Amino acid sequence: MTAITVLGGGISGLSTAWYLAQKVPANVSIKVIEASSRVGGWIRTDRRHTPIGEIIAEAGPRTLRTGKSPDALSVLELVDDLDLRSHVILSDAQSAAARNRYIYYDGTLNRMPSSLSSLASGLPAAATCLVGGVWRDFTRKSNTPVENDESVHEFIGRRFGQKVDDNLASAVMHGIYAADTKDLSARALLYPFWLADRMGKRGVISGLRKVARVSRARHAGRS
Repeated sequence: MTAITVLGGGISGLSTAWYLAQKVPANVSIKVIEASSRVGGWIRTDRRHTPIGEIIAEAGPRTLRTGKSPDALSVLELVDDLDLRSHVILSDAQSAAARNRYIYYDGTLNRMPSSLSSLASGLPAAATCLVGGVWRDFTRKSNTPVENDESVHEFIGRRFGQKVDDNLASAVMHGIYAADTKDLSARALLYPFWLADRMGKRGVISGLRKVARVSRARHAGRS
């Protein structure tokens, strides 16, 4: 009998095993191997009792993003295939649950700004490093590496400073991709910024305007 082994019982491993089961002949054995005592990988929901009542803490992703992108459509297709639509909880895009983002920093939860108007109350402690990071990029000469790619950790640290990566980029990327910024490609995940760094005379901020002009010119040529 032909056998296929999938290493890892996270969402990628489980999804791979599911789609393989739909494609391969019935006589092919599919086995998922997981090192821990549970499957799901980073996806885990903890219910915690506090003085103000029970709260739900998501250890991994807390939402599914819908839309017309191939990634969103494939997730919705998987929800339908597994007959999980009745378990989906919809949230309005303007609701507090959809708009509020928090980063745990210095022993407390910091709510991130969700709009320009929310900046009126000032930046939370976790994000104050962003001001210095933007100034650093704007005033520091280009130091683009010769290599064609670098990690998100290296890219953010090189242009905006290590604190921006530690306090913000690391939390955001870990929440989206469940991976360390040291293991993620800047070119793949931050392509407009990666390109701006190569087009700008003084780094990312100055290069973004050039990237925008090139993008508009391309769209105009296609219309």
